Amino acid sequence: MTKKKGEVTVKEICAKNKYKFLVSIFIAVIGAFLFTNSIPTLYDAQKKISIDASEDKVFKRVDALSMVTQKLGLKEGNVTTEPIIYRKILESPSFLNSLADITILKKGETYSTPWSEYLQKDFVQPWWSKYTGKKNIKELLRENVKCEVNLHNGIITLQTSAQEPFIAYQLLDSVEQRLQQHLTKYSFDKAKIDVDNRKQELNNSKELYEKAMSKLNKFLDANKDVALGSFKIEGNALQKEADKALAKYNQAIQQYQMAKMRLQRTKPYFITLVSSEIPKTPSHPKLLINILIWVFYAVLGTFWWVMIGYKMKIRKERVP
Repeated sequence: MTKKKGEVTVKEICAKNKYKFLVSIFIAVIGAFLFTNSIPTLYDAQKKISIDASEDKVFKRVDALSMVTQKLGLKEGNVTTEPIIYRKILESPSFLNSLADITILKKGETYSTPWSEYLQKDFVQPWWSKYTGKKNIKELLRENVKCEVNLHNGIITLQTSAQEPFIAYQLLDSVEQRLQQHLTKYSFDKAKIDVDNRKQELNNSKELYEKAMSKLNKFLDANKDVALGSFKIEGNALQKEADKALAKYNQAIQQYQMAKMRLQRTKPYFITLVSSEIPKTPSHPKLLINILIWVFYAVLGTFWWVMIGYKMKIRKERVP
C-alpha cells in the first residue's frame, strides 16, 4: 500500500517526538524507583501441606460399613479431607479475627507480643496512608495471610507475610496450628449437627413404625375371627405399611450409628510436603515489575498525547 503525498505515518509521528517518549520513560523509571522505595519491605514464608486422611482410609477398609454406606447412599468423604474447606476457613472473618492474639517474638526481644499489637504499633504503612487512611487490623490480617488450594492434587499452600523475616516464619507455624484447631472445631460442630439431625429422623421413623404396628395390631385383634376377603386385603395393606415403616426405621438406625462414628473422626492431620524456611530475600516490593508497569503507562500516555496533539495541529492548519 503506497503512501499518499503529504501523509504522515504513526511511526513517523512517534519518531519526530522521540524525545518526548524518552523523557516520559526517564520520568517513569524515576517515579517507579521512588514509589518502590516508599513501599515497606515484606517477606513471605510459605509451606505446602496435604491432609492425612488415614482415618478415613481405615474407615473405608471395613467392608461391612462400606456396604452400609453404599446402601444408604451416604457420601464417604469427610469435611477434613476437602481442601476447599481450608481456603474458606482461612478467608472467614471469624478465623482471621482469631489470629489477632497470636504471639510473636520480635528480633532482639525476650518477651512475646500479640500480632494485633505488632500490626498496630510496629507495622509500617506507606507514607500516603496518612492522607488516604491507614488500613485497620482486619485488613492487615487478611492481606498477610493467604491460602492457595490445588483442587487437582489437594495440596494446600499457606503463606504469611511480615516486614521481618523471622516474624513471617513464626506466623506460618502459628497459622497452621490455628487452622488445624479451627477445622477440628468446625468439623466437630458439623458432625454434631448431623448426629442431631439423624437422631431426630430416628425418633420420627420410630414413631411412625410404632403407629403402623399399633394400627395393624388393633385391626388384627378386632378381626381375628373374620375370614372375609375384604378384611384380608385391608390386613395385607396394613402389614405392608408396617413393613415399610420398619425398613425406614432400620435405615434411620444405621444412619444414626454412621453419624456417631463420623463424629469420632473429625480431627485433621497435616502432612508437610514443603517445609518453611526463614525468608532471606524480600518478596515485595518488586522494583523491576513496577518499572515495567510505569514505563508501559508512560509510553501509552505519551503516545496518545502525541497523536491527539498532531490531530489538533492538523485541524488548526485546515482552518482558513
